[in-house]
Amino acid sequence: MRIAKRILYAVIFIFIIYGNALAAEGEWIMTENLIKMYGGETFDLGAQLTNEGFDISDTDNPIIWRSDNPAVKVDEYGVLSTSQVENTTFAFITAGINGEYKVWKLKINTASERIAASFDGVLAENDIYFADLSNGEKTVEIAVDIYPENALQRSDISISDTKIAELSGKNKNVLKIKEYGTFDLTITSADGHSEKKYTIKSGIPVSDIEISGDKIYTSGTTARLTAKCTPDEATEKNVVWTSSNSEIINIESSGKLNVGTVTSATPVRITATAADGSGVKVDYSILVKPKTEAISFLVNGEETTSHALIMDKALVGTTWRITAKTLPTDANKSVLWASSDSKIASVDNSGLLTVNSEGECFVACKATDGSGFRSGIYCIVTDISQNKYYMEVDRSNQVVRIYEKDARGLFTKLIRRMVCSTGTYDNTLPDGVYKIEGRKLEWMTTVLTGVCAQYGTRIFESIWFHSIPYYGYHADKMDTAAYKELGQNKSHGCIRLLCADAKWIHDNIEPGTYLVSCSFGPMSAERASLKWPKAQGTWDPTDDNPNNPYYDGSYTSEVE
Repeated sequence: MRIAKRILYAVIFIFIIYGNALAAEGEWIMTENLIKMYGGETFDLGAQLTNEGFDISDTDNPIIWRSDNPAVKVDEYGVLSTSQVENTTFAFITAGINGEYKVWKLKINTASERIAASFDGVLAENDIYFADLSNGEKTVEIAVDIYPENALQRSDISISDTKIAELSGKNKNVLKIKEYGTFDLTITSADGHSEKKYTIKSGIPVSDIEISGDKIYTSGTTARLTAKCTPDEATEKNVVWTSSNSEIINIESSGKLNVGTVTSATPVRITATAADGSGVKVDYSILVKPKTEAISFLVNGEETTSHALIMDKALVGTTWRITAKTLPTDANKSVLWASSDSKIASVDNSGLLTVNSEGECFVACKATDGSGFRSGIYCIVTDISQNKYYMEVDRSNQVVRIYEKDARGLFTKLIRRMVCSTGTYDNTLPDGVYKIEGRKLEWMTTVLTGVCAQYGTRIFESIWFHSIPYYGYHADKMDTAAYKELGQNKSHGCIRLLCADAKWIHDNIEPGTYLVSCSFGPMSAERASLKWPKAQGTWDPTDDNPNNPYYDGSYTSEVE
């Protein structure tokens, strides 16, 4: 009784200190009932006062509410709101009513937030526990932990099917599983704030998993892994698939792999976990490689940028080792070879090419990584004694390459690399072998579009090499927009070049020169190496016209 009085006096003293809100005079009444709450709960004290006959909505004589503990908030209507507390704490709530002050003592307990359980000391992965009934009924002891640790450590356990299993023990923490089946086990904290549900499965568990499938995959492809669970008598043989990096490999529940994009070889770990809850899992390592974007070639070990093997007819009967180099570097190295006409040149699976007779054929090279990328080399066997140069229009990289013969008599020696602008998709120079017809004009007007240009060299029919277009036959009225489009397929069908490069072809390429048009994928390093001057005004800065105020004599397409 003395302690209670001291508490009351202390409370009165505290609220006297509040000053303006509560008057020092009036009657103080300490309620006898202790209010018990948990962190995060609400309690309506105002309703209690209403039941006692007070009008809490009277704005002329409003009730003044106060709490001495920041863990408890009280609004103007007397509704208490508690926040979570680390340890049990107390608070005093007062209500000032017409000079009468009622005081309530409040006990706030730590509320439960989370429940975790173990079954015979084993945590249930993915909230699934499997009971092995290979040897008959199984009894399992359930240990329950409630968090935070200061929360009330009491709980209630229930099951959804009492035919399969039953609970016993003082705290119903002993589970006896009698039959094969699946049921739910629910644990509810005594404070009512937390609940946890587990799926209990019983039968014969999976003891091992074997995964089948490839170990290497290519960006952008799809595939499937299969999992075999043993023993055959296992009650449930399904698995749950997970990926260590779902952005690179997303695996569906069926085992289907959806392979994302990588720029270099990237390892990913796929895990198959037995769905029965037995905890059996197997990891499977996969390497994802970038898809093939380009293929370059070596001829008898010497690297070449050319997509043609042009040789004299005197070399009929010789063999050549063609090696394919897939790009990027980490792409799959395996390719398939095929010849369009083995009577002219045949090729085996290793890339060994045999020259059989004069003529032209295409030796195709296909990546086997699922990317579908194809490339190849045009094989041309003829009399090339009078040919000084070979030309190549690479539409993928927007570059024209000029080659001379090497020491072996093959056109693999690259001497010039020219940036160009080829035709758009619907009006372009198709892949294939051509011979330069050779008509040449210093100024020309195209038949189809009426475009004016310098230094035209006709490839065939209406397809020409020529400079950037001009407005009329005026060297100082270049189409600057077209100049800026160099390196893009923006022409009407002809091959647009810098003025200096168009002039070099006009002056040096003879009729009958072989030309190959191809589009076998981007070569990023080559594209990056192409440099040319920026346009200034309406003159081509590579035009050596003596009246050109912006002439840049440093430009050259020669390859060092």
